[in-house]
Amino acid sequence: MPQASDAKSVLKALETIEGAPGRLDLVGKSKTGAPVYVDYAHKPDALEHVLEGG
Repeated sequence: MPQASDAKSVLKALETIEGAPGRLDLVGKSKTGAPVYVDYAHKPDALEHVLEGG
């Protein structure tokens, strides 16, 4: 059975993970403060999956 210390170490490690370059890179904010992202993907439905949250 996992220990609490194991969970803490996993959570700490997750904080340092960086995403793949070009995937949902925050590049700035619009004049109204909305975040602006660049998302480069190779499949036609990739953006649709991002917008759906999966």
